[in-house]
Amino acid sequence: MLWFPFFALLTKFFGYEENDTKLSEAILETWQNETLDLCLDPIKNFAGNSAVSYRIHTNFEWINFEVRNVQPLLIRFVGFVPPHIVQRFQKVHDNLELEDTKVSGGADGNFISKSRQAKGQWFSKDDKNLLEIYQKFDNVFKMDSKTTENFMMLSYDRFGHYAPHYDFLNFSIDSDNWWYKTYGDRLATALFIIKTAEKGGGTVFPKLKVVISPEPGDMILWFNANIKFEQEDLSFHGACPILAGRKIAMSLWIRCRQHKDLKCQMNDEILSHELNDIIRNFD
Repeated sequence: MLWFPFFALLTKFFGYEENDTKLSEAILETWQNETLDLCLDPIKNFAGNSAVSYRIHTNFEWINFEVRNVQPLLIRFVGFVPPHIVQRFQKVHDNLELEDTKVSGGADGNFISKSRQAKGQWFSKDDKNLLEIYQKFDNVFKMDSKTTENFMMLSYDRFGHYAPHYDFLNFSIDSDNWWYKTYGDRLATALFIIKTAEKGGGTVFPKLKVVISPEPGDMILWFNANIKFEQEDLSFHGACPILAGRKIAMSLWIRCRQHKDLKCQMNDEILSHELNDIIRNFD
């Protein structure tokens, strides 16, 4: 991997300083140059990708979204979270003492990767601040919120990032993990945006050549598994480095099994989920 171009860019344009050495090295060690290039110019990249916009009415409200990829589905829902909830979670964030989130690896799990530089906090499903989001989720989607893990707030400061990875966990079939045994692997990821950074911080999908730069209140939804509950190879994604400011997001991982209304058309040629499989009242 060639590190110099991105290092030089940090130095020249974004005020690299000596005390940023550790964080910038973590980026350079865990990101490919071509993926960083996507992150640094999302507008140019957007021009090279088609996006189809929809506006549908479901359960007494209008839902606006753009489809950035069809197989597998990658969707940006515009203004999914109402402004008063966005502001509420901005205040919640400011009053929390978030902890560093670590990505471990190695045979014994003791190796700590530099791939994620962020702070985080899990929220109980009983948290009253989340009730309106869960209700809207169930109103809009055929996926059932009872199959989701708890919400996790993630806060990325300057040079914070999460290098490209899969959310699909790929546990062995005999795993004793409760979530896996009860609801299966991670079917999809919903990422709710609470605050955007001044520079950087988009969500990149390197294999799709897509970067999404949402606004506060937007939700990004993508599928980590196909209709056979196998990993979607194109779901490889990352949180682009923050070059100025702070990004705050809420992640919600949706598991594969026990969705009452989620029906999929079995097709040997198309194994990805389709819009009418997942969204209520979509014709």
